[in-house]
Amino acid sequence: MFPNIKAEMVRRRISQKDLLTSLNERGIKMCYTTLSIKMNGKQGFLFREAVAIKEILRSDLPLEVLFAE
Repeated sequence: MFPNIKAEMVRRRISQKDLLTSLNERGIKMCYTTLSIKMNGKQGFLFREAVAIKEILRSDLPLEVLFAE
């Protein structure tokens, strides 16, 4: 549902499981199912989750572009 996030993940060779591990290491506790639901656009990301994902992906895209559906 978030094509730009998925494209950045492919570029950085980061799987959804890797992303989840990195989020949990940053103190953002989330289970795989919750991340999957959010990645599919069925539930929104919190601002701090979005910022952490941008940092993990080392993306130069603004948040509004990275999280555009």
